[in-house]
Amino acid sequence: MPGHRPLRSRGLGALIGLVAVLTGAGAIGNGRQLPPPAPVPATPTAAESSVQPNVAAEAPSGAPSTKSQSSLHPMVEPGDAPAIKGDPRYGSELRFARPDWRPGSVALAYQWLRDGAAIPGATDRRHRLSADDIGHEVSVRITGTRAGFETAVQETDPVGPVVGQELSPQTPSVYGWARVGGVLAAGVRPWGPGTVRLAWQWYRDGVKIDGATATTYELVAADLGHTIKARVRGTAKLFEPASRFSRPTAAVVAGTLNPTPVPVYSGVAQVGQTLTALPKRWGPGDVTLSFQWYRSGDHGDVRIKGATRAKYTLVDADAGHRVKVRVTGRKPGYTSVQRYSAWTSTVASGGTSAGTAPTHR
Repeated sequence: MPGHRPLRSRGLGALIGLVAVLTGAGAIGNGRQLPPPAPVPATPTAAESSVQPNVAAEAPSGAPSTKSQSSLHPMVEPGDAPAIKGDPRYGSELRFARPDWRPGSVALAYQWLRDGAAIPGATDRRHRLSADDIGHEVSVRITGTRAGFETAVQETDPVGPVVGQELSPQTPSVYGWARVGGVLAAGVRPWGPGTVRLAWQWYRDGVKIDGATATTYELVAADLGHTIKARVRGTAKLFEPASRFSRPTAAVVAGTLNPTPVPVYSGVAQVGQTLTALPKRWGPGDVTLSFQWYRSGDHGDVRIKGATRAKYTLVDADAGHRVKVRVTGRKPGYTSVQRYSAWTSTVASGGTSAGTAPTHR
């Protein structure tokens, strides 16, 4: 066809020329000499470098992480990860300085994280800690972008766990006499801010007393010789719990039995008759009572051997003497107390009628 250029011949000639260049051949079919191929440079030029694949190196253990994928674009270079400043406490503001990334102007985007999960709306360099942050660690993810460069991501070290706000605690005081059987009372000025729930606990020599969780505490025998103090613990929503201790008491002393009435007896003061001690009621609570009968003598009171019960039957040795009873009250943690009855009249012998004796005081 007129004007038609044979593409096949042209393609074959080009192919032969390309082969000659690649193989280093100095001549082709028409006898023309071609120059040898230029040597390949060992170091890529700046233009070549701009299109080389870029693979991000793995950060060493413990260093802030950066993330990228292989690309024909260079990657932006993150600077040192910023440190988060501020008190990790509910209501406080956390912040960090603007990072310095290279090269040139790199657009940075921020995302605050709670235990690694994004916090909705927290995309500034400042973050006000909320109730949802309490008990969790907080960190920041930084993303750097620039046209023609591969995006990089960096995360800061976390801070926390976040705690609640601080209460305004007050130190409690303890009132009362530190003796067994006595009652101690604890009191404290109001805590704040707002409504604070207070809980009490009593301690013996620094050891928690089981069940002693009221504002009052009755001292028991186990407290004898030990010091007592009270702890108050305050709690409120969105606030960190706080505790305060009172000053310890002096060492607890023995309690005093009360009442300790003088005993009386009933019966006839005559040999063969039985006298009965009537101690009345002692206190506080259960008090163990013991008895000892005495006979009058020329040189003072004589303890009657074996006469240690509430009842005593008069014997011949009692004739011509008077008799009385001693009652001793004992209770753990309390000082023992002794009380004596009055003397009987002179004990008559068994053959003599002394009549009926009513209760003697």
